[in-house]
Amino acid sequence: MSPVAMVWPCPLPVDAYAEAGRQAGFPRPACPSCAGPLVFWSGYRRHVRAAGRCRKVFVPRLRCGSCRVSHALLPAFVLAWRLDVAETVGMVIAEVAGGRCGVRPAAERAGVPYTTARGCLLGQPGPHPRRHG
Repeated sequence: MSPVAMVWPCPLPVDAYAEAGRQAGFPRPACPSCAGPLVFWSGYRRHVRAAGRCRKVFVPRLRCGSCRVSHALLPAFVLAWRLDVAETVGMVIAEVAGGRCGVRPAAERAGVPYTTARGCLLGQPGPHPRRHG
């Protein structure tokens, strides 16, 4: 069984969540691997960019008492392996996929680098790997 990034519908905006830190009032869902009980087991801080500003947020880890797998509990505005919040990534995808503009104008409107916007569209967690051959 592998760790899973679990998403929860956090009612707090990014700033309030960042300020609350470990006191954000996290839920304790069942284990997605085996449905066993999860307990809080450490956590980590990560950067999130919203409205052009980077903030550090706390991401709790939960561990299953049955299968012993640990899982990250991400608030809904955070995307796994992405700096930018879900709203920003969604805006870029909607503008480009909807034919309203290209990647560069969408990146400018969202306040993110072109390479970030391009990565959102390609589904890559980081810069797009170079293709050879």
